Amino acid sequence: MLKQRIITGVILGFSFIAAIYYANPEIMAIALAGMILIGAWEWTKLIGIKMPLIRLLYCALLAVFIWLAWHALAVDTNWIHLLVASAIWWLLALLWISLYPLGSEINVSNQIVKSFAGILVLLPCWLGMVKLHLVGPSWLLFIMLFVWVADSGAYFAGRQYGKRKLAPKVSPGKSWEGVLGAVIVCSLYAVIGLYWLDIKSEHVFTFLLVCALLVPVSVIGDLFESMIKRHSGYKDSGNILPGHGGILDRIDSWTAAVPLFVLASVWFGWLK
Repeated sequence: MLKQRIITGVILGFSFIAAIYYANPEIMAIALAGMILIGAWEWTKLIGIKMPLIRLLYCALLAVFIWLAWHALAVDTNWIHLLVASAIWWLLALLWISLYPLGSEINVSNQIVKSFAGILVLLPCWLGMVKLHLVGPSWLLFIMLFVWVADSGAYFAGRQYGKRKLAPKVSPGKSWEGVLGAVIVCSLYAVIGLYWLDIKSEHVFTFLLVCALLVPVSVIGDLFESMIKRHSGYKDSGNILPGHGGILDRIDSWTAAVPLFVLASVWFGWLK
């Protein structure tokens, strides 16, 4: 299993980096949309929708929203509102996580709520990634690696020092010590980002502060998908990635971190 995870991770990593730097914006937007739509297919399984036609219609609806978001980016109007909605959503998601097992029953009303939640989880993530790629490939790669650094830091710090559980009912493996470890390593990584992204001196403090705060944000994304999986009884969202599970299992932290990073970048003037 470990060998399989490593091989898959290396292939995905190099493929993603190559796409970031060599694909034009339209091709990259389509590729990211494909990834997000696979995630949407997996989401319908996690929320208990079994009819293939309904699952396809859900993915088609998200595809329409993606097209509208692309149009908004192209004409530079109103796309920021979706990221504001995403920020509000993740505050509500944090509350939902704290109220576990609220919403765990598989019924129509819960499926409707989770269907809307899936749109708010996936659509802003796509929008944020595309926006960063339009600004510059290095911006997109920075946040992708940021989440990987956060996950790795949390894993090793939690394994070595973890004692106080973060959310034992939702994700027993996570600890407060792991989160602190992730904050430390991501703060160091953010210093590299200052030079890599050529952040102006007047933005150094806000950039470092946002990067530190982005760690718990990424954890919320991870915890939310873990909660939905616990509701459904699935261990993984899918099996499309050998040794890694599904697409959602790999992008759960991105879904929270990416849109809020872009929102902060626009708010503080790092991006235009």
